[in-house]
Amino acid sequence: MKKMMLWQTVMTFFILCIVNAASGAGLSDTGQDKCYDNSGEIPCPTLETDEFYGQDAQYSSQNNFVPQSFTKLDENGIPLADTAESWAMVRDNVTGLIWEVKTEINASEKYNWSDAVSYCENLSIGSFSDWRLPTIEEFVSIADYGKNNPAINTEYFPNIQSGFYWSSEEVAGTFDAWYYNYANGTSAPKGIYYSYYTTAVRCGNSIPKPYVKENSNGTVTDFKTGLTWYVPDDTLRTWTEALDVCKNLTIANEDRSWRMPNIKELYSIIQKRINIKDNTSTSIAELFNISTSNLYWSSTTNTDLMDSALNCRGTSVLKQAKSSSFFKSKTIAVTGGDYGTFAAKGDVNKDSKADLADAITVLQICAGNTVFVDTYFGLDNINVDADTKIGLPEAIYVLQEIAGLYHCN
Repeated sequence: MKKMMLWQTVMTFFILCIVNAASGAGLSDTGQDKCYDNSGEIPCPTLETDEFYGQDAQYSSQNNFVPQSFTKLDENGIPLADTAESWAMVRDNVTGLIWEVKTEINASEKYNWSDAVSYCENLSIGSFSDWRLPTIEEFVSIADYGKNNPAINTEYFPNIQSGFYWSSEEVAGTFDAWYYNYANGTSAPKGIYYSYYTTAVRCGNSIPKPYVKENSNGTVTDFKTGLTWYVPDDTLRTWTEALDVCKNLTIANEDRSWRMPNIKELYSIIQKRINIKDNTSTSIAELFNISTSNLYWSSTTNTDLMDSALNCRGTSVLKQAKSSSFFKSKTIAVTGGDYGTFAAKGDVNKDSKADLADAITVLQICAGNTVFVDTYFGLDNINVDADTKIGLPEAIYVLQEIAGLYHCN
């Protein structure tokens, strides 16, 4: 009887809801869909033996990259149609972050760093007052590197300025903080007394750190993104040389194609994870002893200066001439790209989203049925209420997700 009532309740809920599954993956595609040589745009190379083969645009469709996905929200957090002409917030459906939408009036206001922090902390939109300055990682997550001036989807963020925006990240032991440049998607530190633009974000802080695993062949696997990483050597190379090294890489026990990472993938290696070996907090950069003083190439071209590509040095996202013999960068290779694995709360079947399939599995568990759930890597991302088991709270969470009832993770 209880089982029948539970299913009747669920079916009623589905009839009343508009199904709109929300992904919880960690990375979205960069948006770069054109190919470039050392000076400008070219037709995308078709053969691996071709020069410039292996750059950003060539892998978007091949590696199941999650496309950028945004939803307009009103001041109460209610989803609006894409055609809405007025909206107060935007939800990134890939990360779950909710962003302030600047008005034409306040879009050009500038603040020093401490005033920017105060602006966000005192911001109130509708009933939401938990706003904060974004991290550089969060800025990178919504960047569209197929665009410039600004490097973002202006259909959802119409008033973003092509300039510097303060992040929440200070530089330890200095009077500097990192800024993010929406003109071209780069970042660097600057004195906190400078006046820059600001925008606010909310949600996202409660997502647990996923795992990384050091493999026996010298590679490292990130279970948040599904990416496996390898540093071939410490040689400094031009962009083309680094592309060639990555696409021709072969590693024992890795029968997969390697490539140079795009800028969003590359930036992910400095984010903290839990080392599955000893349960310590680390990053892939730390596991490879990557120094913050060294630059590493990405496969993403800087579209406002096409003779340059983007690279990373710690928290900084920089641009560097592709063919310069004086300014070369190091190489790191990546393979895979099953984005979102173990990343989405309520993602019981680990297909990188919380959807109807997950709801059915959880409801079967609630009904007392024996259902296999892979918990080898723990329940952190499956479990919603931290009670170390799967039950009704998880069912409600997933149902809210597929009904489009957006909320913080």
